[in-house]
Amino acid sequence: MPEQTENNKPVQNDEIDLIEVFKKIWAGRKTIYKSVAICFVLGLIVALEYKSEVSLLVESESKSGGMSGLLQQFGGLAVINFGAAGGADALSPQLYPDVIKSTPFFLEIMN
Repeated sequence: MPEQTENNKPVQNDEIDLIEVFKKIWAGRKTIYKSVAICFVLGLIVALEYKSEVSLLVESESKSGGMSGLLQQFGGLAVINFGAAGGADALSPQLYPDVIKSTPFFLEIMN
């Protein structure tokens, strides 16, 4: 029974019994296991379904220097148009189909 003061109002105890908290968690461990299993399966489904694509366009005036030279060393990981006049084109014609199929392009067209 809680302690009472002279006004007969109960005094609340602000202490936390950690052993009692751990006992309640241990008693609900089956619910925790089920929740973790469901979240794991949902996370696995999302991870397997998620797909991301990136088109990297490097603007460079020299064929062997800078980032383009580095990317060529790794087997040409980027779409680079070295035939452009001095690298003046900001967007290679090879990327036009990818740009047209992209979601941001569709959103701009809709606006």
